[in-house]
Amino acid sequence: MMAQATSRIKIGFNVAVTPWLHPFVWAKYLASLDAATQGRVIAGFGLGAVAPGKPSKALHNIGIEGKRGKMSDEALDIIMQLWTRDEPLSFDGDTFKGIDLVVEPKPVQKPGPEFWWAGLAKAGARRAAQHGGMLELTWPSLRRVREELVPNHAAANEKYGGNSRLGILLYANIFADGDMSPEDLSRHYLGWKGEGLDPIAAGSPARCAEVLQQYRDAGINHFVLDLHRHGLDHVNYMHDQMERFVSEVLPLLT
Repeated sequence: MMAQATSRIKIGFNVAVTPWLHPFVWAKYLASLDAATQGRVIAGFGLGAVAPGKPSKALHNIGIEGKRGKMSDEALDIIMQLWTRDEPLSFDGDTFKGIDLVVEPKPVQKPGPEFWWAGLAKAGARRAAQHGGMLELTWPSLRRVREELVPNHAAANEKYGGNSRLGILLYANIFADGDMSPEDLSRHYLGWKGEGLDPIAAGSPARCAEVLQQYRDAGINHFVLDLHRHGLDHVNYMHDQMERFVSEVLPLLT
């Protein structure tokens, strides 16, 4: 539906949990969608969100908790091969098996749809470097971006000969009453405190621009703005925020 209603914007996932499906299913679906959209698909993959030190019930219930990294590496290798080779592919990996599999039509983008990997770990930087595209960081503090994530990303690109860029997912809102106190901002955004408030570009247009500029100066190349608190606000509110960010925030960025 989105592809039919548009002709220029890119369409993708944020994120497709890589080990949930057989890699042939991902490869076939995304290749077909890329062909149908004339090359406008972003293959946004990740491991699935898990709070540090806590088990994921969703992953545990389908038997892949603790295996998702290894499964994803195997799946990504298979997906990339299916996008780029014409002859049938057979494989017998630790997790996935396939016999004489071929993906047609091939993606319009070469060697495949634009690849994004979402994750904060070093392994995520490696996957982004190996497969190109974007490493998307989800709500990290400025300190972590500067001290850990940017150096890890640069080291991975150098080691694997990659050219991936750094993106970030931020909460973003222009408030009618201007800037909030840290306490009020915490109440509005999931109880986050301290450094957890860093990736929230919210308040006056000047404050929103300041947060974006700080992350850009720290090494971020691309911004993904969550304008409705992950669905807590009505979709119509998001539309208004999109218009205001373009007209009131973007002109303030240097």
